[in-house]
Amino acid sequence: MIYGVKLSRRTTKDFDALPNTMRDRVNRSLDDIAADPRGHHSKKLHGDGNLYRWRVGDWRIVYAIHEDIGQVMIVTVAHRREVYR
Repeated sequence: MIYGVKLSRRTTKDFDALPNTMRDRVNRSLDDIAADPRGHHSKKLHGDGNLYRWRVGDWRIVYAIHEDIGQVMIVTVAHRREVYR
């Protein structure tokens, strides 16, 4: 099953601010997340219920999976030093 991927308004701004090469890598990762949100690159975050993270180099994509509507909501795309704050 392919999931729909939705970015919040804030996440869209963060995504647009990425360097071009990183934006391309993150975009490819978003396609991978849509195909298999619990793939081998994903890790469930502790203490946050339904949040997962996907590693893209030094950057992280944090997202929630909504099984009932078949959608993945991207919470943030940020450098690893900033994402867990």
